[in-house]
Amino acid sequence: MKQVFTLSFLLLSLSVFSQQKNTAAKQAPTTTVTTQPASQETPVNPRAAATSSQVKSTETAPLPYDVNDKYMGRRAEFLNSMIVSELPADFPPYEKQWNLKEYNQVVDAYFSNHRDLLKDRVKEKIDLQYPKN
Repeated sequence: MKQVFTLSFLLLSLSVFSQQKNTAAKQAPTTTVTTQPASQETPVNPRAAATSSQVKSTETAPLPYDVNDKYMGRRAEFLNSMIVSELPADFPPYEKQWNLKEYNQVVDAYFSNHRDLLKDRVKEKIDLQYPKN
């Protein structure tokens, strides 16, 4: 029992001392290298990983569609799916609260209700997604 107590005391004391930081290094004054001219003095104190932080800022990629356009900049894509030369007046315009997935669902619903305006390959695709009941 005495050995277990002694061993646990030693382990506890080692772990307590291992958690302390070296404060002597922080209190040491920063010296400068004087081999360069006085205007270009550089500090010798290197930055430690614990005291440094790096912030990565990445530019966001531009959206692949135009949110300011009535049809999200996809008019040619929609016309390519249809047999008409102009989009019908009742074709759903893009609303800014929708994301790309929601607008695609609205357009697919329109296509499923207006199958007579679609090309054959698009009809087949819509029939697979929205089978007739």
